[in-house]
This record gives sequence, C-alpha cells and structure tokens, in this order.
Amino acid sequence: MIRVIYLIAALFIFSCNNRQATISNRTNSDTLPNKQSGENFQILIGTFRGSAQRNYYGKNPPDSLKVKWKIHLGIGKSSSYRKNGNQYWQGAGWTGQPLLTLENDSLYLYQGSLDHNLKKFRVSDGKLIWEYKFDDVIKGTGTIFALTSESDLTRKYVIAQGSRRGYGTTLSSKYAFSFRAISAITGESIWKFNVRQTQSFSRDADGSPLLINDTLYAGFENGVFSVMDPLRFNDKLNYTTPLIIKEINLFPKAPNRSNIVIESSPVLLGQRIYIAAGSGSVYGYNLNTKTIDWVYPIGSDLDGTPAVSNDSCLLVPVEKQYIPGNGGLLKLNPNVEPEYSVEWFLPTGNKNFLDWAGGIVSSPAVNTLYEKINNRNLAVVSGIDGYLYLIDTDSINASGKVKGFDNSRFFNSPVIYDKYKIGQSISSPLIIDDIVIAASYNGLYLFRVNDELKLMLTDDFRTTFEATPIVYDGKIYIGSKDGF
Repeated sequence: MIRVIYLIAALFIFSCNNRQATISNRTNSDTLPNKQSGENFQILIGTFRGSAQRNYYGKNPPDSLKVKWKIHLGIGKSSSYRKNGNQYWQGAGWTGQPLLTLENDSLYLYQGSLDHNLKKFRVSDGKLIWEYKFDDVIKGTGTIFALTSESDLTRKYVIAQGSRRGYGTTLSSKYAFSFRAISAITGESIWKFNVRQTQSFSRDADGSPLLINDTLYAGFENGVFSVMDPLRFNDKLNYTTPLIIKEINLFPKAPNRSNIVIESSPVLLGQRIYIAAGSGSVYGYNLNTKTIDWVYPIGSDLDGTPAVSNDSCLLVPVEKQYIPGNGGLLKLNPNVEPEYSVEWFLPTGNKNFLDWAGGIVSSPAVNTLYEKINNRNLAVVSGIDGYLYLIDTDSINASGKVKGFDNSRFFNSPVIYDKYKIGQSISSPLIIDDIVIAASYNGLYLFRVNDELKLMLTDDFRTTFEATPIVYDGKIYIGSKDGF
C-alpha cells in the first residue's frame, strides 16, 4: 500500500506537527530540487534525493508518526535473479522514492510500484489520477523534468522512469524497453528506450536520470552510460525513441564478471557528472570534453548513489561484495587526481543478509542544505550491518587510521557521533535540520539529534521497507514491502 505518515507498498503518509526547515541561502539554483514551474505546474521533488547533487529531501518533517492514509500499490510478477527468489513482488522496492509536484494548488505524488505500474496520486485524499503499465516491476525512482523548448504542455512535463527488463524478456531478446518517458500531465507514453544487451547479466533500469540543458544523462544495468536528446527521435526505427548522442561502456572490454550493472543515479558536481558503477569504479564524465576523465577504482559492486558534501566532495557507498576488506562509506575529493582523492573511509560491519555480505547499499544524506546543529556538517547512512550512522563529514577521528576496503591500505576515518540499531537496511535515510528519518526491513524510525549530537528516538512504525522516503510540510511519504 501507500501510507501517509504520510507512508507508500503500501504508500504510507505519516503526519503530525509541522516544523519549519531552513534551506541554506548559500547554495546555487543547481543544488535545489529542480523547482521548475510554469502553467501552474511546479516540480517540488523531481528526482532521487531531490536534486542533481542528491542532497535534498524535502522540508518540514513531522514530530511523530501517525498514518494519515495508505494506498494499496499492488502485486506484480517478475523473473527472479535471486536463487529461490519470489516471482511475485508487492508494494515498492529499492530505491522506490516517490516524486512530488504542485499543480493548480494541489500536491501530487508519482510512485513506481511492483505491480508494473507508474502511478500518480492526489495527496489530499490518495485518489489515483492515472497509472501507466510497464513490462515489469518498477523498483527504481524516476525523474520529472520540464523540457524548456517544448510548447505542448502534455509533452513538456515528463517523467523518465525505469523498470526491470520485462517479464518474459530474456537477456538475448531483441528488445527490452525498460526505460520510458511518460507525460506527467496525462500519464500517456511519449517514448521508450531499448536497453541493449551487453556482457552484463541485466537489462534493467534502476537509476534516476539527470536532465541538463534539455539533454538526458542516464546509467543502465547493462553497464552503459547514455547521453540522449529527449526532444529528437530516431526515425530509423519502428518505435519512438530518443536520439542517442553518446554511449559509454562503464566496464572493461573483457570484464571478469557479468555483474557490471549501473544501479546508482548520476550526480552533478561542477562540470562533471559522476556515477558509481557495478564494475567497481566511480566515473567522472566531463561535460565540456564529453569524455570520462576521472576514474576511482574500488572493486566492489557499487549500488548506492553518492551524495555531494558541503565541501564539494563525493560520499560514496561501498558494498562488501568482491572486495577483501569491509564495505562502508568513502569520501572522495574529485578536485584532485583519483589516486590522491580519498579523504576518509568509514568501514561498516560484515553481515550476511539476503544477497549482501555487508557494506552500504543505501545512499547517504547530508545536511548541506539545512540548518546545522552546533555548526556541524553531518551525514547519516544506513548499513547492511543493521546500524544507522551519524557522522561528521569534516572531522577526522583522532584515534588512528582504519584498514581500507582493499584490506591493504589505511585511511583516515570520520568522527562517528552516534549509531543506532534499526535493522538491516537498503533504504536511504534523511536528515532535515535536527530530524533524522530512517527506514529498514524492521520499520520506519524518527529521531531528533540533540545538542550532544546523539540520535534520540522519538517514534517508530513497524513494517518492512526497502524504498526511500521524502518529506513535505509535516508529512512523510514512503512505499513499503507489505503491499502499500
């Protein structure tokens, strides 16, 4: 279902007292959440983690959790990649974050669900406005954008959304239309994109694309980073698809594994787009030269999306898979050569859970755009080890260095102010002023960070979550795995 606490596999909404968040006035317009507006249509939260820097989560979090409404998102069938995995999926998956618009003074949510449908709901009462059926379950988060040169309103406001490759579609099938553009106004198809077969074991689309100057940048689970023109179409095909400007394989010519998927979302920082790839590296695509000119190798299957910190560094989640050391969170400074770029590494505990052995699959949250506690630049992140970590992104732990992800080099580590056992999690937490919201396979947790920089639990709600929440005007919106 969808719950409003507000929560969404339900989609849930949770609400209580409004609290006013403060947005830093030192940020430029690129860092804020694509607040494109016109014709009574405003994009409030239009992509995964709300901005091109993946560091905006909404405003005015509640003080407690109470379900205002919930909507059943349904059940869908999908071919499982897991051994003995379920064919039927329900609710909302990973990353599964809802998107939010304001249209004619009414709020609307857009939610990809595991019943194969992208759905648009009216927030005031949970009414379904439209739904569009994909060929498979929808796990990831879409991106809503406005095409500035498009005059037709039904084609100007677009949501680009990915899905799994298609139920009944094989790796060798001619087509896997797992990435589509839908009118945010009418819910009608505008175009579809064939995620082509490569050496990867997947043709899914999980990440949230970026639109920059009417050019779309997206990574797909075939390991390909694609640059496309959503306003021009390839007229040589018998279906409508955007014109490909450039494609770059983010994996070696002869990869030593088939897990070379790109599940993360691209991040804009300066004149580069950064993206973490399952082939094991963080890549920087130069917008001026239109080439990959920065690469940091890690070796792990990199699932989570990096966030941009207050000092223009990348906080990169590192899964345990394929590496001899622990997974965790890595701070990279992309303003220097890759071999000198590590600022610190936060190792997390090893824990066998489902397909994972530890590390971090979620994406970190930073307080860059929000009111600071004791003037500290903070981050929160949830691990497969079951802990929510609250750290200082600027301060180094004076107790010494830690062994790195390669189990060979030693790196500085950040100051950990607190950690709290919330249970295994791939959902990405939020930090808004002094409020932290985190979801896990155990439930949804609401914390206040006190002046001693400790996580004080104020409320919780128990059901299973993989999806990431958003917050707006006293309400939390999140999809769950229980069907709502």
